Amino acid sequence: MKRLGIAISIAAAVLAACGEPTPDEQVRALAEKAKKVEYEIADYTKVKDDIQTILERQERIKPYFTEKEYRSITNNRVMGIATLVAIHQKANITVKELALQPKSEADSTRSYDYTMKLELTYPDGRPSKVIEANGQIDFVKESEGWKISRDWDGYVLVKEIYAE
Repeated sequence: MKRLGIAISIAAAVLAACGEPTPDEQVRALAEKAKKVEYEIADYTKVKDDIQTILERQERIKPYFTEKEYRSITNNRVMGIATLVAIHQKANITVKELALQPKSEADSTRSYDYTMKLELTYPDGRPSKVIEANGQIDFVKESEGWKISRDWDGYVLVKEIYAE
């Protein structure tokens, strides 16, 4: 009977471990969610170029970042860039691809280089435009789980705000 209990405990532990994503899988999923919140605009006609829109977008991205990186994002007004591009270009924005390449890792930190493709689609019939970016992203494990501690993609959309 004791052996059966041990066997069941081992089986339960193995099953639990199989279902839990690895740290690499966790940070990749986190990066994808954060980039979608940062860049995606499903319908440019429903966004406004006002402080309330930017504040709402900032609040939606806050859970993905450390407090320090979140302050950097808000101080640099990062969350307003995609909104301005969507409004001025009359375009919807989608994250089409995000590929992370590991640089370094430790128990509670991870660093990656990444490539990203953003697609601007124009409901007026203009051909879509794909914008490629290269970036670097770092993660740190906090008590609530993984958070982004640094993200840099060179403000890839800034030049698109008033592009012809």
